[in-house]
Amino acid sequence: MAKKTHWFRKIVIITGFIFFIIIISALTILGTTVGVSLALVGEYADDWNQADLNTDINTTIYDAQGQVLTVLHAEKNREPVAIEQMPDHLRKAFLAVEDIRFYDHRGYDLKAIARAAWVNYQAGGVEEGASTITQQLVRDSFLSQDQTVQRKVKELIIATELEKRFPKNDILEHYLNRIYLGHGAYGVQAAARVYFGKDVRQLTLGESAMLAGLPRNPSYYSPYRDVHRATERRNLVLAQMVQYGMITPEQSRQARQEDLSLAGLPKAGVYQHPYFVDYVLDQAIKRYKLTNAELYRGGLKIYTTLDPKAQKAAEKVFARKDVFPPSPPDQLVQSAVAVVDYRTGQVRALVGGRNYQTRRGFNRATQMARQPGSTMKPLASYGPALEAGFKPSYVMVDEAVSYGRYQPQNSDGRYRGAITMETALKYSVNVYAVKLLKLVGIERGFEFARNLGVPLTDQDQGLALALGGLQKGVSPLELAAAYGAFANGGIYREPIVITKITDYNGIEIKGPQQAARQVMSQQTAQTMTAMLQEVVKSGTGIEAQLEQWPVAGKTGTVQLPDLPQFKRHKGNKDAWFVGYTPELVAAVWLGYDHTDAGHYLEGVYGGTYPARIWREVIKGIFVEKLAHEKNS
Repeated sequence: MAKKTHWFRKIVIITGFIFFIIIISALTILGTTVGVSLALVGEYADDWNQADLNTDINTTIYDAQGQVLTVLHAEKNREPVAIEQMPDHLRKAFLAVEDIRFYDHRGYDLKAIARAAWVNYQAGGVEEGASTITQQLVRDSFLSQDQTVQRKVKELIIATELEKRFPKNDILEHYLNRIYLGHGAYGVQAAARVYFGKDVRQLTLGESAMLAGLPRNPSYYSPYRDVHRATERRNLVLAQMVQYGMITPEQSRQARQEDLSLAGLPKAGVYQHPYFVDYVLDQAIKRYKLTNAELYRGGLKIYTTLDPKAQKAAEKVFARKDVFPPSPPDQLVQSAVAVVDYRTGQVRALVGGRNYQTRRGFNRATQMARQPGSTMKPLASYGPALEAGFKPSYVMVDEAVSYGRYQPQNSDGRYRGAITMETALKYSVNVYAVKLLKLVGIERGFEFARNLGVPLTDQDQGLALALGGLQKGVSPLELAAAYGAFANGGIYREPIVITKITDYNGIEIKGPQQAARQVMSQQTAQTMTAMLQEVVKSGTGIEAQLEQWPVAGKTGTVQLPDLPQFKRHKGNKDAWFVGYTPELVAAVWLGYDHTDAGHYLEGVYGGTYPARIWREVIKGIFVEKLAHEKNS
């Protein structure tokens, strides 16, 4: 009785299967002859090349060497590549496991359907599918995942029509760029980066086989979830490639022995060099008028000025605790640095804080506006004086002075009598700087500083300008760019982080021209550089000295505001150091985000921690550079 039941069930299943094939074939023929197929394809496939597959495409950001810095994506991590850029063994791996007769069928494979039906019957459940690559592409591109006869018929009809309209390689290319491969990666390029941290063109045979094993169940076969299971699946793919003559047994053996070197899943919401990337995105929106949708879905290529060696060196310093003053437990003393190649205005490194917390959050290197203290003296007082014809040897008396209600005082509380401009700058004498600005003219000092990119307001036209008493303040990047003009022979170059942006089709998106102007004579710039070198050699900036490279720079310290809450406290609000070498200019800020009676800089000046941080950053950059050149 049991034997009869077994054969009866088998006959029913086979009969049902044959009937299903006849119905599908009839519907396909009917659709083709009377226009059903054309109507469906007209609804879905006409925009196949444009609207569907060119949306939600990753934007790639490159560093100054043209290497991938990071990849941006919205809901879907997709980065299409041409099929010619995919390794041959990658394409073969997918064909071996997903659709071995891809180049022979017309959109559906009757042999595969028959085989799947028999395998599933023997297993008593669904163990094998019969969908071709074309059908999978149709389902993922145009249809729902519903397991209904109506959806399956539509899938077959559209797959058949696509096979008529498009070459096989086009269909395979779209499939490999669209298939979901786990962990948010759509397509083989995105998957190559997610799993192995490399371009798809660099994938080995073993890595390609592992990716090809994922579509069946990306979560189940993910090497991040279960390495053993993923490896077994990879080996199955390799075995099928051998079976179909795609690779030799020896190639399969070598691929099985490859070390599994995973890139490691990044932390959610964090990309490499985040402060720099954040500023790139801000500038793409501000300067190139791009929208967030275009940035995250437009398939753009953004080429930046980032020097990975400089950025890594700066980040290493900011990861250390020993170069920063101690902080109270409830608020970390913060800092920021901006490093610029003053010859081009290209920003090489940015660190906007000691603890990156959220994408597109507050970037102290670019968004912060703080009073610059004595770093303003060369920009508003000494520079304009040199340009007006004054010499470093010009003598004035350092003494108590009063200009109405404004009474500048030296930070050390002492007066030196008759001193030269060079001496006053070396020891950061406040009274001399104010008297010089008065002599040169506030309007001249104001215009000189504004031409250097300092964001001044009309309220800044006063003698306090000499000591950095600004209404708005400056950022480290703005200050670095301003000093870059002294290093660059008097030519100011607007700092930039983007050199070029192209759209998905490779067409360059035009942005505004970088501002560049001669803001002082070359003689003024050279004289100022010589004076600033003395600041570092034997003045307030001595902590910034480098053994092998000459340094010119200036310290800056901002005292606590004259408010009741600080009456019993002696300390500072902000501390700065800005300096340059024969190649780079950098500005460092140190302070608290929220200064109050419990959070201020005690015993910290521009010539202490900021100068040391500057020194460690620049020294680290040169060490990284020398090591790279040696290895090259």
